[in-house]
Amino acid sequence: MFVKLAIGLLIGGAIGALIGYKGQCATGACPLTSNPYLGGLWGALIGVMAILAFSNPAAPGAIAGADERPTSATAERKPSEAPPAAKAETQKAKVIVSLQDEREFESFLQSARTPVLVDFWASWCGPCRVQGAILEKLAPELGDQARILKVDVDRFPRLARRFKVSSIPTLIVLKDGKPVRQLIGVQTPDVLKKVLGLGVPKPEKKGGKKDDKILRL
Repeated sequence: MFVKLAIGLLIGGAIGALIGYKGQCATGACPLTSNPYLGGLWGALIGVMAILAFSNPAAPGAIAGADERPTSATAERKPSEAPPAAKAETQKAKVIVSLQDEREFESFLQSARTPVLVDFWASWCGPCRVQGAILEKLAPELGDQARILKVDVDRFPRLARRFKVSSIPTLIVLKDGKPVRQLIGVQTPDVLKKVLGLGVPKPEKKGGKKDDKILRL
């Protein structure tokens, strides 16, 4: 850019000086033709302005082109690839299901191919909200190894009576549609993974008898 300005300055000054020398004004009032010095000065100024005028239009295009290039990993991500946060939300939605109709309860249990953790809760229950937050954080770890079904005791009191829920939060683990574990109060992720049998080796049972009774922890 500085080279262009210098060229414009020299060429404009030379042309202005030539015009001032060859075509001197009789009155001396004309800026370009009064004398070679003023002609050269005005010619140099006009030359610089001409260079700037012809150079500026290209600048916005160059800047716009630079802005179109990806500047982050997010910009380069393929359209079909979801961000990690969206993947986590999708996985959580697959694992945690809120019961909307009591008739869906049995069909949900019958269609489940994994253990189901039923969370009996209520919106006014503070510990239930704490437990709910723990379940949401645990959901991505469960993947397709377990499902969580949230049951609002205010909306579905018959289900609460059916499973003898007397306090909330109460969490019941069902396998093949049958309750095998019951926990009362807020439970940590480690406890929940243990009762769901995730990552914990199952102890050998003497006599081969199956323990189907509900354990209250």
